Amino acid sequence: MSYLRYFYSHMNLHSITLFRPLNHTRTMSLVRSLYTGVLKRTSTFALVAVGGAFAFERIVDVGVDAFWESHNKGKLWKDLKHKYEKED
Repeated sequence: MSYLRYFYSHMNLHSITLFRPLNHTRTMSLVRSLYTGVLKRTSTFALVAVGGAFAFERIVDVGVDAFWESHNKGKLWKDLKHKYEKED
């Protein structure tokens, strides 16, 4: 008997809380509803993938812009414009 086979045969994964779901029926119903609602039809899956990519892109874009503006406050044109523009 190899070492790994011995190790896995004597390892009780249910005693480790990492591998044991809190409520098995609730987890399975969530997976089943995800499958039937999104993954079962290719058109729905593609629509969710495109919508998710668009939403992710917008969230990252807004977050990076806010980070950039907060770390460069006082150095950006919108902060310095009033010093260099002449009023007519």
